Amino acid sequence: MKELAKRINGFDWAYEMSDDPRIFDTWAPLEKGIRKELSTFSDEEKRKLINLLTGKGIEVFNRYFN
Repeated sequence: MKELAKRINGFDWAYEMSDDPRIFDTWAPLEKGIRKELSTFSDEEKRKLINLLTGKGIEVFNRYFN
C-alpha cells in the first residue's frame, strides 16, 4: 500500500495536457495500473491509502481514482 501511495503522490496529473505524445505514453499506462490495483481495494483499504497520501496525492486521488 505504501508503494501505491508513493506512485499516486508522484503522479503527474497534468500529463493529459502535454503536447508531447511520449509524456502521454509514459503516464497513461501508469494511470491504468493504479486504477486496476485500486479496483481490488475495499472502502476501508482506500481510506487507509488516503491517510498515506500528501496534499497533492489526495488531489490526484480525488481527480483520477475516486
